[in-house]
Amino acid sequence: MAELLAGAASQAPVVLARGSEQFSEIANDSREVVGGELFVALRTATGDGHSFIREAHARGATGFLVERPVDDLVPWARADWAGPRPTVVKVDSCRRALAEWASLRLAQSELVVITGSLGKSTAQAALVPAWAAASGGPVLGNGDRNDPLGIPLALSAGPARPRRVVLEVVAANQLEESLLLRMLRPRVWCVTSTSDAEALYWRSPAALAELLARLAPAGAVVVRPMADPWLERAFHQRHQVTFGALGSGADVEVGELDSDPTWPRPWRCRVVIRGVSWDVPSRLHLTVTQTAWGGALGSLIALGLDPAPAVAALSTVGALPGRLSLLPGLGGGMVLDDSVDATPLSVALAGRALLKLPGPHLAVVGSAPWQSALGSGIRVVALDEHGDRRSESWAGPRVEALASITEAVALAEPVLAEGGSVLVKGTAGQRLERLTARLAGPGMPLLRQERGRRLVGFRSPRRPTWVEVDLLGLAANVAAMVAELAPVPLMAVVKADAYGHGASQVARTALASGAQWLATATLAEAAQLRGAGLDAPCLVLGYTPPGQVAEAVAMGLVITVFDLEVLAALEEAADRADSRARAHLKVDTGMSRLGVAPEAVGPFVAEAQTLAHVDLEGIYTHFRKGQDAASARQQLARLLAAVGAGEGQGHHFRLRHAANSAAWHHLPESRLDLVRSGGEMLGLVTGDGRRRQPVLSFKTTVAQIHDLEAGAFVGYGDTFRAPGPMRVATIAVGYGDGFRRGPANWGSVLIRGQRHPLVGDVSMDLAMVDVSNDPAVSRGDPVVLIGRQGAEEVTAEEVAARLGTINYEVVTQILARVPREVAVPE
Repeated sequence: MAELLAGAASQAPVVLARGSEQFSEIANDSREVVGGELFVALRTATGDGHSFIREAHARGATGFLVERPVDDLVPWARADWAGPRPTVVKVDSCRRALAEWASLRLAQSELVVITGSLGKSTAQAALVPAWAAASGGPVLGNGDRNDPLGIPLALSAGPARPRRVVLEVVAANQLEESLLLRMLRPRVWCVTSTSDAEALYWRSPAALAELLARLAPAGAVVVRPMADPWLERAFHQRHQVTFGALGSGADVEVGELDSDPTWPRPWRCRVVIRGVSWDVPSRLHLTVTQTAWGGALGSLIALGLDPAPAVAALSTVGALPGRLSLLPGLGGGMVLDDSVDATPLSVALAGRALLKLPGPHLAVVGSAPWQSALGSGIRVVALDEHGDRRSESWAGPRVEALASITEAVALAEPVLAEGGSVLVKGTAGQRLERLTARLAGPGMPLLRQERGRRLVGFRSPRRPTWVEVDLLGLAANVAAMVAELAPVPLMAVVKADAYGHGASQVARTALASGAQWLATATLAEAAQLRGAGLDAPCLVLGYTPPGQVAEAVAMGLVITVFDLEVLAALEEAADRADSRARAHLKVDTGMSRLGVAPEAVGPFVAEAQTLAHVDLEGIYTHFRKGQDAASARQQLARLLAAVGAGEGQGHHFRLRHAANSAAWHHLPESRLDLVRSGGEMLGLVTGDGRRRQPVLSFKTTVAQIHDLEAGAFVGYGDTFRAPGPMRVATIAVGYGDGFRRGPANWGSVLIRGQRHPLVGDVSMDLAMVDVSNDPAVSRGDPVVLIGRQGAEEVTAEEVAARLGTINYEVVTQILARVPREVAVPE
C-alpha cells in the first residue's frame, strides 16, 4: 500500500477506503482473481474495468485502484455491510500510476530490456538462466507480459526488491512509448531484430529502429545483431555489443558445427565470444538459437559479467509454447506449434523447420497473404473462420480454404496417423492454439491459457453487434446425429444462410463431422457453397426455373423436379454440356406446397425414362408434422406408394427420403435412405421439443448511459416517458439488424448476467434498456440478445414466443449486416 501511494504520487492518489495494506499481486482481469489481489479498474476502448469491481471483490480482491468514486457500484458501501472492507485508492490515471509504481520497484534493480520485432521471448527465456548462472543469484523475468500494463502486473508477482530483472518489451503506440519512458532505466538494451517490423506494429524497420533508439536510455549498453543496417544506423554513437553468425566478426558468434543440424533432436552448436569458443548442444532451431543465445550472451558481456559459466545453461533452454514448439500428435506424428504470431519471415522460418520433420507435411495457417513463404513440398491449407477472404485472392500459390477448427482437425488427423508433421501457424487474433490443443491432446504446453485470455477470444467483431457461431458445438451435434443415424447418411440443410448461422462455415463443419449431403432452398444458395470450394452432393430443395437449370448442371448440383417443363430443360442443358444431370422427384403427400401428386408419379417417371441425360436418382416428400407419428406415417405410406408406382415403370430410386429433424426420432421407419436436418444440428428446439447444444448467440454492446429525470422521453414517438429518475443504456442494435420493433419486441436483454427490460420504441440501429437496478452497467459492456450470460439465458424460442412466431424465423431474420463471428470457447 505504501509503495503504491509513493509510486503513484504524481497521479493525485486519494485513499477512499482503507482495509488491507498488503496485496498478493496486481490484477486487471476479474476472471483471474483468486484472492488477495489489488484489482485495477482500467478504462479501454471496449469497456470499463469499474464495471467488474463487484465481480473482482466477490472473487477475493482486497484492494482496488480506480479512477472515480465507486460507492454506487460496490456492496461494502451499504450501511448494513458486515464484512471486511477493502482498500480503495483513486488516481487520475491507473495506467500512469502503474507505470510509476513499476519504476519505483525497479529503482534498485539491474535491468536488461529485450525488445525488437522477432525473437524477444526466447531471448528472455535464455537470458534468465544464463544470467543466474553467471551471477550466482536469482533473476526475475516477465514472461509474455510485455506491454506497459503487463510489466507492472509481472513485477507485482515477484519479490518487492528484485536485484536482477529481464523484461521483454513491446510498444505499439505513442501512449505505450511514453509509459515505457516513465518506467524503464535499463543498464542493457538488447534488440533482437527489426525484420518484419511493418508486419507487426511499426511502419518500417527504420521506424522501429528509430523508436528503439528513442526509448533506450543514454547510459544503456546496446546489444544488437551485427547484420542489421537499421540498428547500426540508429545506434551508431552508442556503446554496443553485437551478435551474429559464425564468421561475422560479431562479439558473440553462434552457428552450427554440422552442415545439417539434427533439430528437433539436440544438435551441436558452436559459440565464439571474442575469440574463445565452446561446443554445446542446442534444443532450439538454428535461427532461434542464434538470436536467443546471441542476445543473452551479448547482454552478459554488456553487464560486465564473464559469460563462460552461462554457456552450459543455454543448452537447457527449450522452445516456448507456440514458438516452434514441437509436440507429439494424437495417434502419432508431430505437431509444430508456431501459433504465437505470423509475419513473412516467421512463416518462412516455420516452413523450413517443418521440412526438417518427417513427412508428409501439412501447414494449417491463418488467413494472411504470406503462405507462399512456406516454400514447396508442403500442403498448405488456410483456416479462415470468418470468411472474409477467398484463397484465390491471396498472394502466392493457391491454397485450400477451411472454415473451422473441426475441419482442420479432420484434415490433419490422417497426416499425423501416417507419422507425418503438421505446422500450426497464425496471428494472435486467430487463436490457432485451439487447433494445437485438438491435435496434440491434453496436458501439452500451449499459449494463451490463462482463463481471461481463453474467454476473451482476442477477436475484434467488425461491428459492436455480431452473431457468434459455436462451430465446436455444431460439430458435436452433427457427430452425435451421424452416430445415431448410422448407417443412414445425414443431409445437412443449410438454406437461408444456414438458418442465419452462416452457410459456408456451417456446411464445412457439418461435412467434416460426418454429414454426407448438403441441401439449400435456392440455386443461388447452392452456388455460394460451390464458390466456397464445397463440392459435396447438394440438393436444391426449392423451385429452379427452367432458365436456370443449365447453371445447376454446370455446378454439378442435384435439382428438385416436379414439373415436366423443368425436366425437359434439364435434359436439354445436360445434353448441351455433354454430361448427366441428377434430379430428385418431389412428391406432394399432403402438404399442398410443392410436388407431383402421388398418382402422377408413374406417368412422370415414364417420361423421365425417355431422357438420356437425366438421372432421376431420388424421390422425397415433406411432412406437415414430423413430430406427429400418426400424421407422418400416413404421408410416408403415400410416398412409398409413389415409389412403387415408379418401380412399376421399371425405375429404381436409389435415394428415398422423408424424415426431418423431428420425424426420424418419432418414426424410425421414415429414415429410409437419407435424413434431412437443419434446426436440430444447430441446436434449435425442434417441433417435438428436443434441443441439442445451441450454436448461435446474438450479441451487441452498450453504447451510452443516460441518467434521466422523471418525465424524460425515450426514443421515437413519445411512446415512453420516464416515470421517475432512471438509468437507461443505449445498445447498438435495432430493427435494421433483425432486432424486432413490432408489433412486439424482444422484451428484455442480458447485461452483466441480469435481465433488463427494453424501453421506448426500437430504432433502426439502436435500442434502449432500463438498467436502473444495476449502477455498474457502463459503456462497452456486452449485451446478450440470444444466448447465455452467467446463469441467465435468452433462447430463440423465448424470443419467438414474445414475437408470436417460431424460432426458425427469429434466427433467419438476423440480417446480413450483422457479422457472423466464430465463438471461441473457454
